[in-house]
Formats: sequence, structure tokens, C-alpha cells
Amino acid sequence: MLSERTIVLVSIRNKKVLGLIIKNVIKPKNNFIIKTIEKEYFDKVLSKNIISFYNWLTHYYYLNAGQALKLFLPNQKIIELTKSNILYLTYKKHESGLTVSENNILNFLYNNPKTKTDIFQKFKSKKSLIDTLKKKELLLEKENNHFFNDIDIKKLSLKELTRFQKEAYKKIKGKISEKNKKPIFLDGVTGSGKTEIYFKLIGDFLKLKKQVLVMIPEIALSEQWLERFKKSFGFYPLVWNSKVKLSQKRKIWNIALTKQPFVLVGARSSLFLPYLNLGLIIIDEENDQSYKQEEGVIYNARDMAVVKAKIEKTSIILVSATPSLETYKNCKEKKYSLVKINKRFQGVSAPKIKVIDMKKYKSKLISNKLELELNNNLKQKKQSLILINRRGYAPVSLCSVCGTKRKCKNCDASLVYHKESDVLICHQCGRKEIKEGRCIKCDSDKFILVGVGLEKVFEEVNKIFKLAKVIKLSSDSLDKENFGKTLKYIEESKVDIIIGTQIISKGFDFENLKSVFIIDFDTWFNNADIRTNEKVFQLTQQIAGRAGRRKERGEVFIQTYQPKNKLLNDIIKNNRDLFYDKELKIRKKSLLPPYSKLLLITVSSQNLKLSEEKAREIKRLFEGVLELKVLGPIPAQIFYVNKKYRFRLLIKAKSPLIIQNYLVSKNFTLNTDAKIKIKLDIDPYNLY
Repeated sequence: MLSERTIVLVSIRNKKVLGLIIKNVIKPKNNFIIKTIEKEYFDKVLSKNIISFYNWLTHYYYLNAGQALKLFLPNQKIIELTKSNILYLTYKKHESGLTVSENNILNFLYNNPKTKTDIFQKFKSKKSLIDTLKKKELLLEKENNHFFNDIDIKKLSLKELTRFQKEAYKKIKGKISEKNKKPIFLDGVTGSGKTEIYFKLIGDFLKLKKQVLVMIPEIALSEQWLERFKKSFGFYPLVWNSKVKLSQKRKIWNIALTKQPFVLVGARSSLFLPYLNLGLIIIDEENDQSYKQEEGVIYNARDMAVVKAKIEKTSIILVSATPSLETYKNCKEKKYSLVKINKRFQGVSAPKIKVIDMKKYKSKLISNKLELELNNNLKQKKQSLILINRRGYAPVSLCSVCGTKRKCKNCDASLVYHKESDVLICHQCGRKEIKEGRCIKCDSDKFILVGVGLEKVFEEVNKIFKLAKVIKLSSDSLDKENFGKTLKYIEESKVDIIIGTQIISKGFDFENLKSVFIIDFDTWFNNADIRTNEKVFQLTQQIAGRAGRRKERGEVFIQTYQPKNKLLNDIIKNNRDLFYDKELKIRKKSLLPPYSKLLLITVSSQNLKLSEEKAREIKRLFEGVLELKVLGPIPAQIFYVNKKYRFRLLIKAKSPLIIQNYLVSKNFTLNTDAKIKIKLDIDPYNLY
């Protein structure tokens, strides 16, 4: 009989899939057909804490067992470690008369064992050359029992902390040593050196031979973060995200299942690795919405990290200059321990925030004031950052004869023109169309482009400042190999003007950046999001934090047609806590998160009638339950997506887990009809 928590391989519908032994039973109920176990991984037993976490996740997000297990056991190729041999340099004295190639290999391996593949890639060496060095007893080949080099604590060269950073570090150390561990929120203004504080804490846990997980919201952030880490620790951490090769993921997954200490920096999915010796979890930029998985299995990695830390009795530190309202409220109610650092590094003041009233400049994209400030920065050889929160060139293409929008044939959404690739793209389903076409209403072939996207701003800035070095950064450029090079150019001041979407607001540190310009502020409110004010406030504070991070005070200029906007007034005052307290009062009055729990149900089908009928049927299931309030069903804001009609219901409850317990009591099932798809989103962010 196999022990519980053992990973196994079974065949289902002619496909081999991974499974987990949860419980041994003598006789299955209801004449259940027993599947033959094709393979047992006796050396891969998940810990009891991981099973507890798995069970909690399954219940909270109302997942079936297989959906949840796939997060922990991605596929067979990742968990099956292929053996590889490592070449070590022997301590035998080097012989004289070695060739240059032989000496190069020996120097490469000095205190740094490598695989044969590593050597082949580095020197294009032949196998015979390595065999010769082995015969001379200068190289030793062993089975790779250690996946990564041992961490040398003596090589740590962490920066000396400032007085304010030291105070925050000592407070956190005190909180970590408490028996009843609470999540710790490191609340530091932008540019205060929060990363240096948690680097120091990582060093402490490495000395205790513990595993450390650092979660960051975007792959884009990892380039600069990794280099910063290497300078402080003398080695690169492990990296886990969608861009990491399968062979590397295999090694990481298997090392997590040992007690070997390491530091891993990862995206959402890094939370589900089988850590056996986890001492510390750090959630950087904890307010970032990228921690919410919106497709497939829907979950919030930040919230689940807090749950995991509680189950594992592990320390967890959430870090941000602009906390989520949930974290802010948890600190006020003493559920989280709060550690604040209010001084920027080197004592630089927070950036000045100024408003440009665009009514004075009519329809200009770049106001005279903005042009003047950009010119001043160029003269002073200071960098400028322009934020435009729309990708592409123009968000709308209109028929110039009858005014009809060009929409996606699969979705109820406008096609966005991307000038660089000269195509129209649907940002809902990814469908592409050529720019040339005919109006579906009047058959005209004349179209005009309306609205502003990043590419258009880039074009306009290049027209005005012909000699300036201008670059653009957005999620579209993340997959390109030159993304890291672009960041290097910015760091080395080889770029004058950076034009970016909101991805550029997330934690980057550019020493020579003086001014930030927000040119599409008024469009940020055009969505169906209960967190709009919170997100706009956070984004402006984060992007402001990119400016003046060294000795010189930075500036932020916001172009708007609504200079008396109440939220804009709060942003200018730069009183974060005052804004958060006001926003909490509004949420409490409206019974919105964090004062309620929400479930968003989306029913979609290619058949309009079926979709609406199913949505009404689900509504009847929840009606009459006193603890629950049901809103809808109504057509989704974008009603037709990917050839499917979508209806939405919003279920609201005052207390956590009421919704989940009710779904369990009703034995609610999602896949009742192949023609209808039902999607559950616990704690939704987007209501479109």
C-alpha cells in the first residue's frame, strides 16, 4: 500500500497524468472503477503542510481536486529529474605544458563545477579534450547530487543601511522572533530603500540555511532586480516564471523538495513549488494586480501566500509604498504588523506634483508646458518619462463617411491600430486584421484613426525632439530579447526620453530620471472597476516614485481636462493615509471589499438564449438566502467576446467563506452543459 501524499502516474482516457495519494481505502464507494497506477514516485512525497494548503485553496476558490492539483504538479516532465554529471577541478597541481584550451577549461571550473554542456557552450570544446583532462586526473566527473552551488555567506556584500532603514530592519527582526507570527507589512515611501532592508533579512535566513521565496509582480522587473541581487549576494537567485526553460524548472522543482537553502524569485506560480524548508516569503509591490490570475484557475497569489505562511508557520513580509486597501485595513485592525519608513534614500523630498489644464491647449497631444519641461531636461541632460496607459497607435478606427467603428468580428470590442506592425488587433481575443478594409454599414473604404496610444505619442515626441534619443516600453516588448538591453541603456543615460505604459511604474530604479509626465489621465476612469480610485491613486504615486531618486527632487506633470477632479486633488496633496481612510469609508458604506466578499459569475455561450437562461437559473439558486445579496444577471460590459455572449452575476456576502460553504451545500457544479461555460471569480478585480 502506498503512503499518503505520494505522487503517482495514472492513465486517463489514453493520456498519462499525475495524481496524488490522498487517502488509502479498502473498498471504493459506488462501484468506482479503480485506475491502475503506472508509476510511483516514492522519493517525491509532498509535506502535510502542502496538502493543507492544497485543501484550503481548493475550498476557497471552489475548485475541483484536479484543477487545484495541476497548480502543484504542472506536468510529468517537471517532476522527473534527469540525472546529469558534473565536472569538478581536482586539487592536483596543474601540469606544465597544457594547451591554452585546456587551461581555459580548468580556469572556468575553478571553484565552480559545471556540466559538460556548460563547457561545450562556453568553449565549443570537443569531448576528447575533456577526456584528456580526466586522464591527466585534472578533472573529476561525479553524479550531480547538488543541483546548485552551495551558498557562500562570506561573499555577501550587502549595502550599509541608513539610520531609518536600520530602525525598520530591527523592528521586522523583532516581529519575526515573536511566537504568534503575523504577516508583516513594510510600508516605505518610494525610494526609501525597502529592497535593501529585505535583502538584509534574506541574508539572515540564508545563514539559518532556510529557503527564501521572493515574489515580484512582473517578469520585466526581474532583469534589474537580479543584477541588484547579484551585487549584494555574489550569486544569482533561482528564477521561476513562464520564460524559464523546462530543464531549469525541473531542477528547481526537485531542489525545493529537499532542505537545501536557496533564494528563489518568481511570479505567481512559484508559490506552488514543494518547499520543504521555507523560512521567509516576501511579496514585493504587494498591491499589484498582476498577482491575480485571471485565466484558467483563478486565484490571488498574494492572498494565498499569506495563507501558506500561516499554515507553514513561516515569516511573510508584504512590501509596498502604495498598499492595497485590504493590507492597509489589516494593519489598522492589527491583523498585520506594520513597519514604516518615511524617509527617501539620501533624504530626497517626494516629487512635486503639478497639473496642466489641457483646456488651454485645445486638442494638442503634447501641451506647450510639457514641451517646455521636456526641453529643459534635455538641456540639463536629465531623463524624462512619459506615461501613456494605452498600447498601440490608436484605440479606435472610424468610417469617415458614416462614423461606424471597426470592431472585431469575434468580440464586441474596437480594433486597436498598431502602426509598427501595420495591423488592427483585438485586445480581447488577439484577432488581427489588415488596415485596409470596407465599412460593414456603408461599404466605404475610408477610415480615420481616433484616440491616442503609445506608438502615436512616440511618433509625436520624435517629431518635436528630432535629436533626442527616445525609446518606448510596454508589455508588447516584454518578449523581445532586447528588453534587458533597453533597461541598460536607460540606466547608463543613453536614453533621453522614455515613453511607457504602466509597466514602467513598477519598481524600476533609474538614477538620472528627473521628470514624469502623465498625458492620458482622464482616460483612466473609463472602466467597470470598483477599485478605480484606489488603482489610479496607486499608479500615480508609483510613477511619481520613479522621479528624483537620488540627490535632486523630481517632478510629476499631469495633463488633464478636469483639473478640479477630487481624486486629482488627493493626489496633489500627497496624503496617502487621508485618501485611504476616505476610500475605506466609501467602501464600508457601499458594502464593498474589503468590507465584503464578492463572487463574480460569468456565464458564456455561443447561443445567446442559452447563456441568459443559465444565468437566470443560477440567480434562482442564490435568491432567498439572507446572508447573500445577488445582483444581475446583466450583459457583461463587453458583451460578445470570442464568439460568445456573456452574462454576469455578482454575489455579495458580509463574511468570508459564506459563499463557498453555500456552493458546497448545494453541490453546485460548473460543467453541466458543453455548450455553456460558467466561470467563478472569488474576490474579483475586473467586472467587465
